[in-house]
Amino acid sequence: MAKPHLHVIQLLSDSNSHIEPLTAPGVRFSTVIVASPTQAVGWAGDVDSHLRILHDPGGFNRVQRLNMGLRHVLQRGGRYVLCMQPDVRLQPDAVTALLEAIEENGSIGLVGPRVDLRAGRQRASYHGGGWIDLDGGRYHTPDPDARDYCVDYVMPDAMLLRTSVLRHVGLFDVRLVMRWSVVDWCLRMQYAGWRPYVAGGCRAVRWKVDDVDARDDAFGFAGVVHRHSRNPRQAVRRGSWPVMWQYVNRFELLGAWRFFTAARNHPVSSGTIAYNRAIQPPQRNAA
Repeated sequence: MAKPHLHVIQLLSDSNSHIEPLTAPGVRFSTVIVASPTQAVGWAGDVDSHLRILHDPGGFNRVQRLNMGLRHVLQRGGRYVLCMQPDVRLQPDAVTALLEAIEENGSIGLVGPRVDLRAGRQRASYHGGGWIDLDGGRYHTPDPDARDYCVDYVMPDAMLLRTSVLRHVGLFDVRLVMRWSVVDWCLRMQYAGWRPYVAGGCRAVRWKVDDVDARDDAFGFAGVVHRHSRNPRQAVRRGSWPVMWQYVNRFELLGAWRFFTAARNHPVSSGTIAYNRAIQPPQRNAA
């Protein structure tokens, strides 16, 4: 019996250019590393035909680099692709757990792990995803004891996608910062009939916090709201509060203020439609 073939896209940060190959029993890996134009890559595994290093032409953000890797993978076939963010490591047996979760249910289009943050003095564990009510401005996370659960979105740290879903839904929106681009993609995927999923028994460890400008974060939030909410102005005003408190909880008071003011002053909030609504999703039913 042939080994399952898994494509891996590994994005690099400017501070970390050393990559260790993933391993899993009975799985054959093809790795695509996406780096900046002049970045040297340190690869700890064997250099063979299953490793490809791509350099962006310059000026690409992280979402553009991810799409660059996804285009490369889609040209080569395969059922699944694992997208890894910089400074993230999967714990042992995580790849096997993610593959088992997505193969058990054909309605799952994307699966991710729980995430443990180990950046400097910051220590936190995240659910890996959750539910979002854009019209009500509310965010819900699973019970800490829950093992596996369907959600509205997953965190972008490590995502296992079906390539068939990717072909149907399309690539990620490069106008949004990574986390909001993933939320947007997950909502688009649900309109197409698939669900995001978190494998609670699977863990990823993040060693560095993303350095995202609060204004860019606010634009991404408002862009997702405008595309998927029935009342964007109200949703931005309500929804900016819980996102702002994420900054407060990290003691980033200046970032909280910058996010709050940028979200409230965004054209969506003022009623001036400047965001390109590329999708008019049908209203989701209660089920």
